[in-house]
Formats: sequence, structure tokens, C-alpha cells
Amino acid sequence: MDFREQKICELFGDSKGFLPKARLEKYALRLQQIPTDKLVEFSIFADSFRENYQNTDMLLNKALNEWGKLLLAKAQAKGLRYFQSVDGLAEFCKKTYKEQLLCNCGKGSGFKDFVIISVDSDGNLRNNFVVLDNGTFQRLTSDETAQIFNWLFENQHKIGNVEYINPSYEEETPAIEHKQELIPQNKQVASMVKQLSNKLALKRA
Repeated sequence: MDFREQKICELFGDSKGFLPKARLEKYALRLQQIPTDKLVEFSIFADSFRENYQNTDMLLNKALNEWGKLLLAKAQAKGLRYFQSVDGLAEFCKKTYKEQLLCNCGKGSGFKDFVIISVDSDGNLRNNFVVLDNGTFQRLTSDETAQIFNWLFENQHKIGNVEYINPSYEEETPAIEHKQELIPQNKQVASMVKQLSNKLALKRA
């Protein structure tokens, strides 16, 4: 047993720091993204969720998800790119934001900015603006999903940052502008009708 495995046993094993071999291998795999010198810090972070997650497997799952969000938030605050590949980003989003809201959209995403994307229990992306007859949100197609993940890769600050935007404002604004464009045309038509009416009146006279 190497130093890292021993540390995992001490932090996540029983009161005597023991873990069965199979469970140790499982935890070592799940904790592979945590540097060895950060294991103690992560363990303290995980303990903050212990009240609601007595089972160690569930505790690790929750803590790893929240730890990933924390690291992402730190990178976002510094304007840094956290993910180095679209695949890595997609895997993170599907796992970390499962049954949660992922982002609202924007230019280049394929959807209006008031559309909110969520991740369902199977890791599929859903359009929360469209509710189907069975009461579920519309599932994105494979092409739409790929476009969202590619867009998020270029806009990593959008991950987890959900804004609720009133769609009526987005829809009504173009309509108002369209009406304003028609006003001069309506005046011109009215003037032409008036002139034609005057000419007809003169002929009758």
C-alpha cells in the first residue's frame, strides 16, 4: 500500500483507518482528480455534508460534485479556462449537474437567452422552456446537445450561472419595432387615398 492509498484509508475508512481492498480501489478511482496533498482538505470539505449523507459512497459523490463546482467557480472568478476539452466539460456537466439547472442560453448556443437548460437523471440535456404533453421538459437532440457543449466550452463562465429572463420582453421588442417601421408607410398610404378621393370628387363636380 502506497502513501496515497494509506491516506485514503485514514480519511475515509473505519475508526481504525481500514478499508477493504475492493472499496479502497473504488475510492482511489473516484478520488483520482484530487491531488494527494489536497486529500485532507477535501476530507474536511466532505465532512460538511456528512449530516445529510451518512453513507460514505453518497457523501463522496456529493462532495466531489460540489468540489468540482468550487474549483470551476474559482477559475471563472479569475477569467480562466477550467476545461481543456469539450469531452471533459460534457462529462463534468452530465455528472455534476444531474437533475439540476445547467445554464441559460445565449448567442451561438442555438437557443434564445431566456431558455434554461437542465440535466435529467440520465445525463440528458433538457430544454426547460418547452413542456411536453407528459409534463416533462423537451429533450435536446444529439446535434443540439453537441452545440450546447461546444458553446459552453467557449463560454465556460455560463456553466452553473442561471439567469431568469422574461421571454415576453424578447418577443415583444421586435414586434414594437416592426410597428414603428410601419407607421410612416401607413401615413403615406392614407395620404394617397385622400388625394385619390379628392380627384374623384373634382371629376364628379
